[in-house]
Amino acid sequence: MYAQQGDWLVVEQANVDHAARRGHEALVFPGPDAHVVTQDELGVAGARASTRAADVQREIAEHRRRS
Repeated sequence: MYAQQGDWLVVEQANVDHAARRGHEALVFPGPDAHVVTQDELGVAGARASTRAADVQREIAEHRRRS
């Protein structure tokens, strides 16, 4: 696994009970559930997640109005 300064190490988790943690600096030995993303890729993923969250909230609001 190779990374450049400014890249992010993302470790995926199978459960949803843990909040995302960002900016933690540590020496790690990444496992098979880890991958490196660039700052640009992280920004795109964050924007995509924000858009998805807004879409879900809009759908919930519309469903409540129809009910």
